[in-house]
Parts: sequence; structure tokens; C-alpha cells
Amino acid sequence: MTMMLLLAALGCKKDADDSAPGDDTSVDDTSGGDDTGEEVCEVKPSEFTPEDEAEAVYYRTEMSVAFTGPVSSATFELALSDGSSPVLLTEEWADPADRVTLVSGAPLLPDSDYALSVTVCGQTFVNSFSTSAYGTPLEVTPEELVERTYLIKLEDVKFVKPDNVAALIKTFLDMPILVNVQEVDGQDMVLVGAEGWIDGSGGVNQRKRRNEEDVPTWDFEGVDFAQPPYFAADSPGIVLVYDGIDIPVYDFHLEGTFSADASSFGGGRLWGLADTRDTAPLLNESDPNHVCDLVASFGAACEPCPDGEVFCLFLQGEEITADEVVVKNDFERIVLEE
Repeated sequence: MTMMLLLAALGCKKDADDSAPGDDTSVDDTSGGDDTGEEVCEVKPSEFTPEDEAEAVYYRTEMSVAFTGPVSSATFELALSDGSSPVLLTEEWADPADRVTLVSGAPLLPDSDYALSVTVCGQTFVNSFSTSAYGTPLEVTPEELVERTYLIKLEDVKFVKPDNVAALIKTFLDMPILVNVQEVDGQDMVLVGAEGWIDGSGGVNQRKRRNEEDVPTWDFEGVDFAQPPYFAADSPGIVLVYDGIDIPVYDFHLEGTFSADASSFGGGRLWGLADTRDTAPLLNESDPNHVCDLVASFGAACEPCPDGEVFCLFLQGEEITADEVVVKNDFERIVLEE
């Protein structure tokens, strides 16, 4: 059943083009010739991220352009649709040079219309999109964020790494995560994370006890809040529990942007090293290498955990929106005595 689920999640892969970008004397972005026998440049954009006319784009989104072939030279200009507020872009080219990631020098303006102009082979192509309201300054004071709790539904997270195994990840990580704001002190913030559960009436609860033992929370201290309403949090590690199996996630990172009214945070991303060695019983197997062998068959690979054993899988999730919730059994920071 698990294998069928994974196969259904797979996408086809295109063979990589081994050609490399040319220079001014040997141009790769050609596909024909004119009457004089000279090669004619015909490369053009084949894919934009964000897509043309996309709406509600996150103001810290990653932009990229794919081309129909390797490119020797291209220029990029990003500004508001009326031409104002040009954005400084840094280009990060793939090898071969048929795709480029564009990194903006500063976050885009929220709730605004943008136009990205790409000039290649003597032609200019324009991609338009609009940003969402995330990034709008807070309408509440930072202190009013304290004691608010936000719900991340892992089953709704878009897992982008490792490639092709999102279905496997979601067989283990489908529990809700609660994120509580404990303190805000200038540019610093303290967050606490916890496992949650949804009761039969849809109420949100914190999981505080399991098998007569306390379930610890996870501290995020020194959270970067220097660019409010954006935050970035790191923890040495958290432990998720699925069907009685502990799944440690080392070097756990969480980031996002609070909405102006603080009723949610959006544009969220998370990543960390998930220790898979104890998860085999969840697939009715006993070999601690089972999950690593399974993901290897789909082109992914485990890497060393902090203890040096190769059982860890790097996970990255994106497009997280977490709404503020009322925790029925009241959120509580739980630290186990050593």
C-alpha cells in the first residue's frame, strides 16, 4: 500500500542536458540559421515562477525562469507594474544555463502588482504577478503577539525535499504542530512548539500526556524578529511521535510572516534532519535501514545524523499557513527533568 502511494506521487524526470553555456564567440542559445548560414538565436522563457498573472504571491518568494535551451546572455528587470520601485536582482544560474534563480536584494512590497521583464535573444518577455498582504506592518503591538498560538497542519505542508518522496513523509508526519509565542523583546522572540491533536468536535488540543508520561515541548530561543512581521526560529532538535514511534528531527528551522492583525502567519517554511532508524515498524519492517533503502529507490539519499550514523533524511516543507487557534486545554510549556 505504501509503495503504491509513493509511486502515485512520483513525477517523470527529464534527462539532464549536458551542454554548457557559451560565450560571445560560441553561443549555445541557437536553434536554426538564416539565409546567410549564420545561426539564429531562438531561445525564450518556457516557465516562470511565480507563474504569469499569479495572485497572492508571498513577498519573500523565490523567483526563477526556465528557458527552452542554454542561454549565453539575458537581462532581468523587476519593478512595480507602473515601472516604479525597481528591485535589485542577483542571478544564480543552473548548469547547464537553461534555468536561473533570481534573488531579490530586499523583500518585495506586500499587496502590490509586479512585472518581471526578461530580455533574451533580442526579445523581451514580461511576466506579471501580484503579492499577498503578508509583509504588511503589524496592526498590533509586538507585545500583543504574546500567548497567541498557531496551528501548523503537517498534512497540508508542501514537502519539496527530498525529491519524489512527499507521500512517504506524509505517512509519518501528519500530526498538527502548535507554535506559541512566549516572549517578544525588541528584535528577539521566544517561541515554544508542541504536538497537538484535534478532537471529535474539531477542537484543538495540546498533547500533554502519552502512556502516563509527560510530552515535552520544544523551545525556540533567540528567534530572529529583526524584520517584523517576519520571524526565523531554530531549535537543536524536536521529537515527533507517530503511532508510538519517536521521530527526532535535528537542527529544526521554522520561519514565517505574521499577518497584519496577527490572526495567522503565512509563507512559512520548515526544515530539519529526520532520524528514520526507528520508523521501519511503521511500514511493517524491522530493518533500521528500510526507509533509507526505500527513498534511495526513488533517487533520494539519507545522510549522517549527529551521531554519524547514516539514518537521517533532510526534509524541507514550504507554503505553510498557520491560523491562530484557541487551545482547549490551554497551551503549556512542558520541560522534563533531566
